[in-house]
Amino acid sequence: MALKQLAVVSQKGGVGKTTLSLNLAYALAARGRRTLLVDTDPQGAIGHSLARRSGQFRGLANYLEDRRPLEEMTVATRLPQLRLLLLGALGVSDLEEFVARLASGDLVARVLEDADGIFDVVVLDTPSGLHGVTTGVMRRVSHVLVPLQAEPLALRSADQVLEMVSLLRAQGASIELAGFVLSMVQARNEHSLQVAREIWGSFPPEYVLETTLPRHPSFLAATAAGVPVGLLGKNAPALAGIFDQLAAEIEPRLGLQVETGDDGPIDLLV
Repeated sequence: MALKQLAVVSQKGGVGKTTLSLNLAYALAARGRRTLLVDTDPQGAIGHSLARRSGQFRGLANYLEDRRPLEEMTVATRLPQLRLLLLGALGVSDLEEFVARLASGDLVARVLEDADGIFDVVVLDTPSGLHGVTTGVMRRVSHVLVPLQAEPLALRSADQVLEMVSLLRAQGASIELAGFVLSMVQARNEHSLQVAREIWGSFPPEYVLETTLPRHPSFLAATAAGVPVGLLGKNAPALAGIFDQLAAEIEPRLGLQVETGDDGPIDLLV
């Protein structure tokens, strides 16, 4: 099975992009997918969200100079199926060259080439905005996932992403839209729900995922603790199930093999 590459992108910041990247990667790994989460944000968004010890690791910024196998550059996690390629050590003097390598797409292409055969799917968190680094990443991946905050500007952001995908495809990229996922939805807020309904009504059903991500304190708590929502405690909060649902919805869109067929109900009694 060919490696699937999923870039999580957003035209604007503050929509939960990094939270989505981390928790989706964790959910895919929990479902048995060999998953690599790559931090392509020069500010090290994934590392910041994980908080503890992230600064001690080499990573994407050191990938070419270290000349080490990909698996040695990645960080193991509690899930054997999930590994992280963090930003790594990046000095201010090296920032401009690093950004240029990412914007060209060459560094990302090297990582994805090395990941093929080791992983089933690579999730790439990107900086906000559809330019520079993000464009370089999008040129090299097979799919893009876009969180849309349930706010009035969401539709304009969605249109800009679609325009960028069309432009890159016209330039020869093989990128496809995995879908838009509504984030920070407030079920009891009519304004938030109105925006959600407008988005659902503005695009074909296949463009917008059924799973929605609510605005919830558990997201902030998980970020503060430096863990996915599923690791907030011994008993994962119910919210963690949303990401398993999202992973299940994403898998066929990425072309990941999913068991088909229905054997019928399974008797509760033995």
